[in-house]
Amino acid sequence: MPLSKHSFLRAHAYSAPNVAGILDEATRQPNACKHIERPSPPRWLVGDRARVDGAVTAHMSTLSAVKRKNGNVFYRKRHPQHRCLVAGVASHPIELAWLRALRQSNAAAAVTKFLEYKKWRTETIAWLVQQFGTNLVGVVEHSDESHLHIHYFVVGDAQRLHPGLRAELVDDCRIAARKARCEAYSSGMAAWLDLYHEQVGQRNGMVRGDGSSRPIWRIKDRSVRTEIANLQAAIRGVLDEQARAHLDDLLKQFYDSQPQHKRRKMKF
Repeated sequence: MPLSKHSFLRAHAYSAPNVAGILDEATRQPNACKHIERPSPPRWLVGDRARVDGAVTAHMSTLSAVKRKNGNVFYRKRHPQHRCLVAGVASHPIELAWLRALRQSNAAAAVTKFLEYKKWRTETIAWLVQQFGTNLVGVVEHSDESHLHIHYFVVGDAQRLHPGLRAELVDDCRIAARKARCEAYSSGMAAWLDLYHEQVGQRNGMVRGDGSSRPIWRIKDRSVRTEIANLQAAIRGVLDEQARAHLDDLLKQFYDSQPQHKRRKMKF
């Protein structure tokens, strides 16, 4: 099944005051998951919330090493806004609605597809452990959104753990020029995603697109946006994978033929 270039794995850095909100959403606290129509309890595959909270508290209590221009190093308390959490999501292309419909019509095929997901999940977690080591303190699975996916939590100095932020460092100092820093960030993220696709995604039949996503908001005509949303919902109900792929291609052609707003600029 096709995926856009960046949709199957993401990584974000969060400061200490934002950790509680991130974990509230991950654990489906009522005040933090209003975007989920029918929230269901998450399943922790590695660690739990207490372990993530404890790791953040322990990290924030340590001193930060700061290098002076002359090369000398001194230690100070961490800033309250210190980015101490790298959290992200890894998504599988199987849609839950489609999997449930398949289960009703062909239970054996549904089991095969779910086993494919479990294999991908196991290999993705192993890859994350390889990337982050003991800093990976939590992995949680959600099954109440459109696609099966897992969230991961890495605690430590995000500047040195996040693949994009880590690329901003030269001789352990952050690049000063904004343009060069953004280019380094983008290159670091692209290399990380390439590595994941090479070592995990490709082996699990995940096909990368050209990076050109087709969000509905870009379509200028409101009635056309509604039509596209209805077509997407109808396609999700088609069980035959080849038929779905053909209909997806037709929908993309229709989308590309419509007047569109310009893409929003990326900011870092």
